[in-house]
Amino acid sequence: MREKFKQSSGDLLSKSMEIDKLLKKIDAMVKNQNTLESNGQDVEAKNQEIEGLKEKINQLEQKQQESQEIIKGYETQVKQETSLKETDVISSIEKAISQVKQILPEGRSTIRLVLPEIEDLKKYDLLDVLKQIPGNVIINIATKIGDPFGDPFVRDVKNFCQLTNYSDKQFIAVNIDSSKFLIGLIKGDAIDAVYTEVSEFVDIFKQAIMEPFVKGKRVF
Repeated sequence: MREKFKQSSGDLLSKSMEIDKLLKKIDAMVKNQNTLESNGQDVEAKNQEIEGLKEKINQLEQKQQESQEIIKGYETQVKQETSLKETDVISSIEKAISQVKQILPEGRSTIRLVLPEIEDLKKYDLLDVLKQIPGNVIINIATKIGDPFGDPFVRDVKNFCQLTNYSDKQFIAVNIDSSKFLIGLIKGDAIDAVYTEVSEFVDIFKQAIMEPFVKGKRVF
C-alpha cells in the first residue's frame, strides 16, 4: 500500500512537469512556423513532429489520470496507517497556500519556498507570515523576479530572505527543515500537489525543490 501511494504521487508530479515541458516546446515550434514558411522551407516535417509531441502529451495525460485515480482510491486506506496520517493530495490552490501558511511558522532551521512570481508573496498574504519567523531561521525563496535590483518590494524581501531569480516552471513548493514538505504543479486555476510529513516521501521530492535554487540566479 505504502509503495503504491509513494510511486503514484511521484508519477503524478513527474508527468505534470514533463507535459509542461512538451507544451512549451510545441509553443516555440508553432511560433517558428511563420518564419519557416516565409523562408520557403518545408514545414511538413515540423508539423509531423508537433503532432507526435501532442500524441505524447495525450499519453502522459492518460498516465497522469491513472495516477490520480490510484491516489484517490488508496488515499483513505493509506491515511489509516499511522506513519502516513500526515500525507495528503491537494487539488486546490487555496488549500495548498493555506497549508503553506500553516507550516511556515514551524520552521526552526531552514525554509525553502518556491513560487511562480515574487508578487505571489503579496497575492497570497505570505509576506506577513514570513516576517513573523525568527531571524535565526534561514529563509530561501526561488521565484520569478522582474526587477531584481530596482524594485522596492524586492529590497524589502531581501532584508529577511535569500532570493533566487527563477522562472522556468510554474510550481509551488515548500520544505520546512526537511520534515514538512509540499510541492505542486499549477494547472490554470488548479494544482496537482502533495503534502507530506513522512520522511520517505520528503526524500522523493527534495531534489525537485532544489532545481530552482541550482538553475536560478542568486539575487544579492
